Amino acid sequence: MTDFTIHPIEPQHIELVVELYNRTCSSAPDEARSAGYLSTIVSMHTKYSFGAWKAGELAGVAIGAAMGKVGSVLNCCVAAQYQRLGIATALLELVTANVLSHAEVCIVQLPITAQWELGWLISCGFQCVEPQFIIRKPVSEVVDDSESSGSVSGTQWQDLLNMEHFGTAMERAALGHFLRVGSHDVCTGMFFVETAPRRQAVTQTAALTFGSVRRSLSNDTMMAALRSAESIARNAKKRWLFAVLNGIYHRELDSVLKTGWTIVKTCHRMVHRKSLSRYRQLQALPQVDLSHWSL
Repeated sequence: MTDFTIHPIEPQHIELVVELYNRTCSSAPDEARSAGYLSTIVSMHTKYSFGAWKAGELAGVAIGAAMGKVGSVLNCCVAAQYQRLGIATALLELVTANVLSHAEVCIVQLPITAQWELGWLISCGFQCVEPQFIIRKPVSEVVDDSESSGSVSGTQWQDLLNMEHFGTAMERAALGHFLRVGSHDVCTGMFFVETAPRRQAVTQTAALTFGSVRRSLSNDTMMAALRSAESIARNAKKRWLFAVLNGIYHRELDSVLKTGWTIVKTCHRMVHRKSLSRYRQLQALPQVDLSHWSL
């Protein structure tokens, strides 16, 4: 690493970041990132985005985020010719330290097939917790007018992710729509539906990027939120709606699978061991986490 320097990613570096991502995704063009989406995410989380440079060339980048009590390393990418030199580890450690200086938990999420990355993350202090199920539903042309019977009464919901701030900021950036669940007096959840494509080749999908709703025996609040998300996707002329459910939510997963959702991918969720006990405390709260902590 003596030949490399690490600096924060600035707005003027976004084109270089996009170029780096696209080079590393050359064998999978569908993974090429949208410059507009990346620019917005980096600008919202400037404290947690770093690049490794060699003679003016961007060799690697890691992008993190901290939303309220929870933070994440969203992505870490190194150009092929600079891999296995310790760059990714240096970037990961820096972003993780910065996230944990502002949030109580640091998460990494990666595909279940990424076995080498799994071992690397374990060596860097992360530990596997529950699997994350990526779920998908075709956007129906039929409007579902069923109501949530439990959207007002019950356990008070907490905005642990500071979604009020980040959701409105992403809506102002025209990335999608931010919604609050519940009545005028009682909020039972919030979520953001991403309708601007984060990948250049994926234009027909919408995704529930982050969200949380009050947990209940009947799952009525969660199902009402998903119906609202589908309505947003329908109005945006999308064909598919994606969301993520944590593996601890067995009852919730059963409910969505009965209403046209299917599991399309399984991901590892990993938590840095320094924050594992706090993560367990947050997971024990009566709330359903619908967030996907990756780019």
